[in-house]
Amino acid sequence: MVNDRKKVILYGAGRNAGSAYTLLKEYLELVCFADQDEDKQGTELIMPDGRKIPVLTLVNAIELAEFIYVTIVPPLLYKVISDLINIHNIEERVIINNPYNEKFKYSVSPVLWSKLYSEKKAPSYRKSCQQVESQLIIGDKGIQACCSTDPSVFSWSKDASSQQLYNKLLGFKREVITAVSNDCIPYCKNCYALKEKEWGNNIESVESVSIGTGSICQFNCIYCKGINDQTKKDWETNIAERIERLNKDLDFIEYLKTVNYIHDNTEFFIVNGEITINPLRSRIYNIIKGYKCTFLTNAEVFSEEIADSMSNGESVVNVSLDAGTKESYATIKGKDCFNKVISNIEEYSKRGNIILKFIVMPGINTNDNDAKGFIDFAIKIGATVEISINFLDVQKFDRNIDICIDTIKKIAYNARANGLTVINRVEIAPNMRTENRKRINDALSFKGEAHDY
Repeated sequence: MVNDRKKVILYGAGRNAGSAYTLLKEYLELVCFADQDEDKQGTELIMPDGRKIPVLTLVNAIELAEFIYVTIVPPLLYKVISDLINIHNIEERVIINNPYNEKFKYSVSPVLWSKLYSEKKAPSYRKSCQQVESQLIIGDKGIQACCSTDPSVFSWSKDASSQQLYNKLLGFKREVITAVSNDCIPYCKNCYALKEKEWGNNIESVESVSIGTGSICQFNCIYCKGINDQTKKDWETNIAERIERLNKDLDFIEYLKTVNYIHDNTEFFIVNGEITINPLRSRIYNIIKGYKCTFLTNAEVFSEEIADSMSNGESVVNVSLDAGTKESYATIKGKDCFNKVISNIEEYSKRGNIILKFIVMPGINTNDNDAKGFIDFAIKIGATVEISINFLDVQKFDRNIDICIDTIKKIAYNARANGLTVINRVEIAPNMRTENRKRINDALSFKGEAHDY
């Protein structure tokens, strides 16, 4: 835990004021807001918990606290911090979410709270998780601290060299580990993945690398429609920029091989949309050749490169099938290609291991025909079954928990009764009701006879 509660000013009394307050109040003593808007100065803001906090001038506010947290979000955040330092003569060290410089930036995140620790190093026996300790997640916004839907992100400009980036990456990892072990990242605090154990202090190698940059997909699935619409728009309007960024990330990955950060036993996860249509797929295939890989693909396009990777090692194809009928599949995916996908998955299964995912969506695939069709196909090809939910609409899942559990039981029971492995991805869903999480875990851990349809 943080050793003492520091007094902090929240700079910016605008629309992000309440969310910043909620994020920080448990850890820091928030004494006031400061704002340059004269109409706000001398007023009070009512916070979500009912507390009234005064809004002062910056001059008056800095007499009350040592640290400042800027509530404005990127990209304006960087200009505001620059003005605080260069115009208002605020020391860089007192700005908690200062992104350091223009070449390397951290997102607005408690990860920079390392400035508040009296103990700078995390002990080797600490609270942490596998993702934070030994996974490298590279996405369009930069390097993510973990798999959370709201992680800390470390980004960099295109003129940063791979060696500079590597040195900054190690510093970022140390800060994340320290922040997590001190319970200073709210979205990590109650995460299921946290374990208190001996983690050691070696951060100069990584067990897995997730490549998520340059996402593009030809499908328009229900559970990622909004995100996919935006990524398609980004590709259409910024093709050169997106390809340049992905090439930069791939350059960095190749550099990490030379310093043995990525080693022979590192596993790759290819999650940047649909790999089989990515413009840089040939370069990606070449970089990961010979490594154990998990390919997330919709399987509409069959890839000989993926098939070769499966044949030559321990690589896995993970397909989110989500249905057992062509009608439900078309509704969920926005494309009528169920039979083609089934045929390609069967071909992949001849080369190696398949993970078939079923994302439970109440009222869409929570019926006997989809459950039976899905599990019958999984049994036919000997697939591992992965059960998940739409993380962007947990509330709908909670509201329809009984029908969801019924479908999960039918799939899980029959999978295990036929010797298949079942993976529980529901347990990592954020904001699910505790009682429902327990019911799901109980249903997925049951080992018994096949369940009738």
